[in-house]
Amino acid sequence: MVPRERFAFRPKAVAEEMLGIVATLANGDARIALQILLRAGKKTKDKQTEVDND
Repeated sequence: MVPRERFAFRPKAVAEEMLGIVATLANGDARIALQILLRAGKKTKDKQTEVDND
């Protein structure tokens, strides 16, 4: 993990391979990459809430 990533994510919250995939999908545009990660985080949080409520 590069130094900036340590401040942005909890340890092991996002696999290093996934960051590479996101960077590719975003075509190097940090704004798009952040949107992808934000949406993925929200979906994960929603799924965890659904599981917790069952």
